[in-house]
Amino acid sequence: MSIQISENTYQPVPLYEAAEKYYELYSKLKEKYGKFPLNKLSKVIGRSESSLRDAFRFVKLNPKVKRYIKDGVLPYSAGVYLAELDDQKIQNELAVHAVVIHANVLAKDIKKLIAGYEDSKKQRSLDEIFHASQKEAEAERIRQMKFFVDKVAHSHMLNAIGYWKNLLYLHKLNEGTAYDPLGNKTIRDRFKELDFLVQAIHKKLKKR
Repeated sequence: MSIQISENTYQPVPLYEAAEKYYELYSKLKEKYGKFPLNKLSKVIGRSESSLRDAFRFVKLNPKVKRYIKDGVLPYSAGVYLAELDDQKIQNELAVHAVVIHANVLAKDIKKLIAGYEDSKKQRSLDEIFHASQKEAEAERIRQMKFFVDKVAHSHMLNAIGYWKNLLYLHKLNEGTAYDPLGNKTIRDRFKELDFLVQAIHKKLKKR
């Protein structure tokens, strides 16, 4: 059996895909033998017990969050941290929050959001004292979060606009051409992606 397992897991696969395979394998072994210690599985497939625990947590994530990870919007490690939360609705809420305030989400960003969420649970009980109902307290929390997200998005846009305005200003004066980033083909290609995104956003806005 160990030979077969090794052969099945030899080819490198994405972490999220490997996690699902490990969980499927572990479930089948437990079903067949009744009990199958994690340390034994670890030795059989050559993976640490901690990586297997992470994999099993990942499998139980909110399906939406799994989708973000499979699509490359969130890193696998971020999903592992989110899986520590029992509430799948909150898992998704924090994942979406991370995506809208960070261009590239890192595991540390998720850890910070989780810590903030845990603190907010304590604060929420105090908020409910000052609001007529829990529903009103929740509405206020969402309003504050939306304000923060809008502020971050606006800041990112202003920074990008300011940078390229300054660059075009230098172009106009024929200055800084020796280290002009527009001379880089990769950067020029990024503008094609940007143009596609702008068109997609305009289509989205027309539907509102």
